[in-house]
Amino acid sequence: MAARGSGRAVWVWSARDLDGAWGFLERRRVTELFLHVPWEVRRRRDERARIADAVARAHRAGIRVSALGGTPDWIHRPGEVVRRWLRPALEAAPFDGVHLDVEPDFGQDRARAARGLVDVAETVRAQLPAATPLEVDVRFWYPSVRLGDTDLARALCGPADCLSIMSYRRRTSGADGSIELTRPTARAVAETGSAFRVGQETLDLGPGPVQTKQTFFGRPAAELDAALGRLREALADAPGFAGLAVHDLPGWQALPRD
Repeated sequence: MAARGSGRAVWVWSARDLDGAWGFLERRRVTELFLHVPWEVRRRRDERARIADAVARAHRAGIRVSALGGTPDWIHRPGEVVRRWLRPALEAAPFDGVHLDVEPDFGQDRARAARGLVDVAETVRAQLPAATPLEVDVRFWYPSVRLGDTDLARALCGPADCLSIMSYRRRTSGADGSIELTRPTARAVAETGSAFRVGQETLDLGPGPVQTKQTFFGRPAAELDAALGRLREALADAPGFAGLAVHDLPGWQALPRD
């Protein structure tokens, strides 16, 4: 039996990225794909076919697939998201779940951004069958964003079955390490009965120290593997721990290997 929380997921922003990647996914023990579905995919016949083929291939390999979508402006048009993205996405392929990556701008009006993100999640949840899981990407500091008598992380635990915490740090230990950054949202999940997984970054975010500390870009693949192992060991007993996720597939594949 697999260890609790041993599942690994990966963000895939184009079905084309899966060409030639199936062996890599098997070796890296990936159990779920967050596969991007473009806006109004109903009008894009070739893309629909690629997505349907990718989902079928993943299912044959025993890999779950969630429909991935989201841009910051989705907080302003949740009804349109359902009509022009969610319904066409679910028609395109037999997805196992839905994964929202909205990440609004919190710069000027945090309360409005927070309320809009919850509105999108609640609107999408209302349109899904009860058995279809909804997962939402969250930044590790969402528990610090107040929303009425609660906070943004706890508010999202209502519509979302699982939160993907973007605790993007190369180091796992210490106050600014990914383990400690994850804990506030993990506590919110424990209180609400939801679930969470922890994401790590592999893309080039820029040359500055703030950017480089957030990503494994250019680092040996073994370094990411070790960090994922430490995260799983530290969080395995946390209520609702569902595993780990890597952003994104091409970045992960590009990490130097011995």
